Amino acid sequence: MDERIIREQYGILETTYSDELQRIYIAEDVTKYNIDKLIINEIEADEIALLLKSAFDEQAIASISNFVDAFYHESKLYIVGKPCGGTPFNEYISENSLRLSDKMYIADSFLTYFSKLDAANPILRHIFCNPECISIVGRRNICINVNFKPSVSDMNADSKSAICRGADLLCSLFSNTVGATLEKDKDNVPPSILNTLKKCYEGQYNSFAQVHKDFKTSLLYSTFIEGTSVGKQIMKNMKKAKRRKSVSLIRRVVILFVLGAVLAGAWLLRDTPLVRGILTGGALSQEAVTKGENHVPTAKFSTSKSKIEVGDEVVFVSESTDPDSNDSIKSYEWKITDAAGYKKIFGNEQSARYTFTTEGSYTVSLTVKDSKGSSSTYSFSFKVSAKEDIPDSTGDSTGEGDAK
Repeated sequence: MDERIIREQYGILETTYSDELQRIYIAEDVTKYNIDKLIINEIEADEIALLLKSAFDEQAIASISNFVDAFYHESKLYIVGKPCGGTPFNEYISENSLRLSDKMYIADSFLTYFSKLDAANPILRHIFCNPECISIVGRRNICINVNFKPSVSDMNADSKSAICRGADLLCSLFSNTVGATLEKDKDNVPPSILNTLKKCYEGQYNSFAQVHKDFKTSLLYSTFIEGTSVGKQIMKNMKKAKRRKSVSLIRRVVILFVLGAVLAGAWLLRDTPLVRGILTGGALSQEAVTKGENHVPTAKFSTSKSKIEVGDEVVFVSESTDPDSNDSIKSYEWKITDAAGYKKIFGNEQSARYTFTTEGSYTVSLTVKDSKGSSSTYSFSFKVSAKEDIPDSTGDSTGEGDAK
């Protein structure tokens, strides 16, 4: 089986999956040299093969970046693609404790890709929203493999069912749990993302583009993705430049005139005690004039979770500000204190994360300093509870199962 050649072009190297509906192979193009290995889906079921043949139209082919070929051969449908590498979705989720920023970038990559598939048949979107088809590349991007395993139920999919399946993946991503559900893991999902996922399950979206639009209106998106956009920074600097250029010529002349009058007055009165005291460090020293008064910065932070249980990883994000326009916050120190009074530093960046392994009372403090050494501290106390056990809904709720 593994040594045959399909359509005198694709040489089978290995069978990776097989059932009554299909087989998946690792193959190579024997008509070319020095080419990467290929994935070939061989669909044997007539009903599924015919529906998938019509689903792989020009719009779908153009949207799938690693698609190679699709053809009928000996009453079977073959779909050929290049493997995209990376780590399979479920494996990546289970083996990594993801930062909130990484989750946001992966979710944005997912919604960007599937928004491009909106024009394709919903059957394809439903099939591709399978963790076995998705890999994580470079920690923050997704790639779609064509090693999907279509079922008869997939053939009845519509746009809303595909979106619900995509919401399942996003729920697993943000809760950092394989196979997560909104009902069970909603406390692990940020509130703004939770609201979007609820709307997915309620059928309020007809396309992934609509989901992506709502996703981009969240504060988390503007914080982690738009906040680092080079284009946004360029636009911001251009607006500042325009405001500076808007100062009128008359205003400039007035400013220069007043400045000249002050300098001329100071020169004429240079020998008076008051001016001499100012110039030599009296009531108003030159250092005081240059530096001005420094104000204390305001420390503040927010958390990624409102309810914290043992095993949860919580992201703390500084929202501190400095009231001085010519100054900024230069250092951050995150400390955590448990009920026993043990204190330790767990971060020195603008954001920090901490995994709670023991229940009890905790206090997290953030101390910020500006460039002139002024500092302030903000503290927040909370309790970490034990992980809630979810009762078996199929159990005997009467407690009389063995009463006889």
